[in-house]
Amino acid sequence: MSEDPTSSWLQEAIISLQNEQAQPPTIFNNSVNTKNSRRNYRCGVCGMPKKNHICGNIEEQTNFRRVQEQQQQHQTPQQTQLNHALQTQQPQQPQQLQIRRRPFRFIGFCGIDDTVDPELLRCISAQYPFVEWGVLFRPDKAGTPRYASDSYVDGRLLLAYLKSNHSMNLAAHFCGERVNEVLRGDDKFVKKLQGQGFNRIQINATAINGVNTEHMESKVALVRSVIVANPSVEFIIQYSVETQILLNGLLHGTTSEQAQAATQTGQQTNNYVMPSNVSVLFDESKGTGKLLTSFTAPPPNVNIGYAGGIGPDSIVDVVKEILKVTSSSSRNVWIDMESSLRTKGSLPESLGRIPPAKDIFDVNKVFETIRKICEETECGFTL
Repeated sequence: MSEDPTSSWLQEAIISLQNEQAQPPTIFNNSVNTKNSRRNYRCGVCGMPKKNHICGNIEEQTNFRRVQEQQQQHQTPQQTQLNHALQTQQPQQPQQLQIRRRPFRFIGFCGIDDTVDPELLRCISAQYPFVEWGVLFRPDKAGTPRYASDSYVDGRLLLAYLKSNHSMNLAAHFCGERVNEVLRGDDKFVKKLQGQGFNRIQINATAINGVNTEHMESKVALVRSVIVANPSVEFIIQYSVETQILLNGLLHGTTSEQAQAATQTGQQTNNYVMPSNVSVLFDESKGTGKLLTSFTAPPPNVNIGYAGGIGPDSIVDVVKEILKVTSSSSRNVWIDMESSLRTKGSLPESLGRIPPAKDIFDVNKVFETIRKICEETECGFTL
């Protein structure tokens, strides 16, 4: 968009007036007073300095050139040399900034519960927008350590999210019955969370997370129906031996191009079109906190994340390894951590809204992780 000439003129006029007020009037032929000096330097039609005015008044331009010639006649040799140097000086080219690619989409801190004030989380998110808060959903454990209560999620956390102007990154981690609902094709709870700012949902379809993993082949189509019905939600599937059947059904099915080609040739296929809103989390520990020792490079057609034993003590080494395997990839990844953020202890009852607990979500460990990521790695984030 071109700059408004009127606005530019106004700025120059103000600067010119300020300069005139700060300096004594210029004298030509020892007989020009202040009023005449201002008239000689300002256009009588548009009112702006004559060297830049836009009215096109020929007479005014001629007068300005005459005043310029008189001024040059009374310049000292030093002033003439300085003016010549200023006119011939080449403008410096701005330095090209080297912008580093940030390989991480999110840094996930999972397990927020009733022991941490959502207002504190909101403040951290405002300062570090790459942070994502993970909430574990398992109805039979709601309100216990690592599992937020319904009143916490639907009340104080939702209020903090709304006060953040919808900028807090929230991820839902389904366990137990919440996963079984998805395996039955039920997306009611998915739609509820979507309205509360949860744009990413992780499906922990493993036995250790309280899920019935039998006959998984027959559940692929139902899971896919939930994913397709909610295209604005990113669904994350854990990669493990137990989830291979589910992942193969979702990721290695027929692509949209292959399905179209099969239709044109009249071929029959029982495979499904791969949903574009499916991502994979490499976490063989299945949420137990076992340290991840190998890192798979991101495939070209799916977003991936890494988890497993990541925390303040291991974050620097983990980030360095991830940067190695993602250096040639155009896809950004995310990392997630949970067990390492817990502190065994007790909260005093004087904290008011935060209930006493022996297993708390430690915000100090969260910030220590953020600090090390920003100061001791080359991922492009700053404190």
